[in-house]
Amino acid sequence: MPTPAKMHRVHLSNVGEGIVYLPGGVPYQTDDEEVFPIGSFARFGRKGFVYAKSAGITNLSLGCKNSIHQTISWSAIGADAAIGDTQVTVTVGASGGQGADGTVAKDAYKGGEIMISPGGATYTNRMSRGIIGNDVLAAAGDMVVYLDGPITYALIEDTAVCEVMASPYSGVSTDIDGAHPVMGMATCIAASGKYLWIQVEGLTGQVVCQTDVGNTDHRGQCVFRSDGSIGPHDDADAMEEYAQHAGFIPMLSPADTQGLPFVMLQIAH
Repeated sequence: MPTPAKMHRVHLSNVGEGIVYLPGGVPYQTDDEEVFPIGSFARFGRKGFVYAKSAGITNLSLGCKNSIHQTISWSAIGADAAIGDTQVTVTVGASGGQGADGTVAKDAYKGGEIMISPGGATYTNRMSRGIIGNDVLAAAGDMVVYLDGPITYALIEDTAVCEVMASPYSGVSTDIDGAHPVMGMATCIAASGKYLWIQVEGLTGQVVCQTDVGNTDHRGQCVFRSDGSIGPHDDADAMEEYAQHAGFIPMLSPADTQGLPFVMLQIAH
């Protein structure tokens, strides 16, 4: 039987206290309901995972991407707010909102981020806060957004502005859109609406790589190409020159040929 990952708190003389993560398995099942908040991070043994909601994952060999877009940009703050407040009012236009039509579902932006600029286009004293919830909005207008920490500057209605994004883990999918960032490697096939863990750190052999990865010429950094496969960080390739960092190749095959190769994932989370 597989041995589950374990976490031990240890004390090393003349060093201090630390946490040792013993190797273990990979979460391999989907959830019908949200068991953990979307965006939660967990370490199982030597690997790191983020909890996400699927928008349709059909290929485990390609990086799964954030398929949604920022739909509230440069919007007015719709009510005064005082220093210490943990909620702000956001004015959502007719072309904004969750579906870019002025409507927003309850807590659609939970787990996302809001940027608040007290002076509008004066780029000083900006604040960035996590979003823990939002009120429903049936049509374009003002929506209350609840923050994970208090604001440190007072806000004046229609002077302060903000930009809002939902959690990038709230709609991950398999697609070939090169503009969509890879959020992780899915651990299981997941129909739209299911919840799952996606791997963001540690070794994996599941991602498909281009033929010039992991050989004598390209042994180091690798990036995600537009289809979610892995390519080398190659300045001569327009698709790979400015592509998203994926990780590095930790081991070569005999005679420095390509082999699989295995990838040490280093996806920010």
